Amino acid sequence: MQLAVSKYSALGNSFLVVSAPKRATVDWPSVARHSCDPQLGIGADGLAVVSHDDDCDGVVSIFNRDGSRAERSGNALRILGLHHYRETRRRRSTWQSNGNIESVQLVAKENSVWRVQGTVGRPSFATRDVGMRVTQKQFINQPLAVGDVKLPASVVSTGNPHCVIVCSDFAFDWETIGSEIASSRHFRNGVNVEFVIPATRSRLKVAIWERGVGVTSSSGTGAAAAVAVGVMMGIANRQSTVDFEAGSVDVNWSPETGVIDLTGPVVFVADAEVAIAC
Repeated sequence: MQLAVSKYSALGNSFLVVSAPKRATVDWPSVARHSCDPQLGIGADGLAVVSHDDDCDGVVSIFNRDGSRAERSGNALRILGLHHYRETRRRRSTWQSNGNIESVQLVAKENSVWRVQGTVGRPSFATRDVGMRVTQKQFINQPLAVGDVKLPASVVSTGNPHCVIVCSDFAFDWETIGSEIASSRHFRNGVNVEFVIPATRSRLKVAIWERGVGVTSSSGTGAAAAVAVGVMMGIANRQSTVDFEAGSVDVNWSPETGVIDLTGPVVFVADAEVAIAC
């Protein structure tokens, strides 16, 4: 069976978008592993599978490159906004992701790049929501054992689990440390890891090790996690710009609603087809 897919990129964080067939059972983890592999398939960081829903524009299931499920993806949601616009010419859309309704809006276009705004809900600093094996109810700027060292770490859920490490530079082997934390015994279901340099109170530099993927050029929920932790630590504003290696995203954590929204670039890459077994 041939399946139509569309590839998009949000600051280098790429996703394949596909509509779920109505009358076929599909092994989506297998499809994600094959289609996201840059040698065997199209190549991407993840797969966004869209199913029909009467109450919103679609229900989305996110799969990482290794086939594991991701509870939420801020970049994938913003990508879905552009995908929906290409199909309907509507700039606003709503999506159900892991039981939550998120809204997306296309803000402006410059050449082939759209600025897209999307919500990622309210952050939770409860360790139980992160799946962390500790007795503390919150874990903010506390020592976390990583191998033979302890690093000051903070955890937050922005729909999926994050561990944030504030540092002064990236001149250390953060990839290895990120990999160790992501799969450590501290977290029941693994964790995404952000290394954050507070350049100013309104500008953060972030490097990411993403659970199920590895090093990624950007992350929407990771940007939200970095700002949320920065606010809790008193080193960042609720409205901040997060700089990744590939570009920037604006983060706004509303004091009125408690909801975080992201605004940043999304670009369409290509349409393609993949062969799947049903």
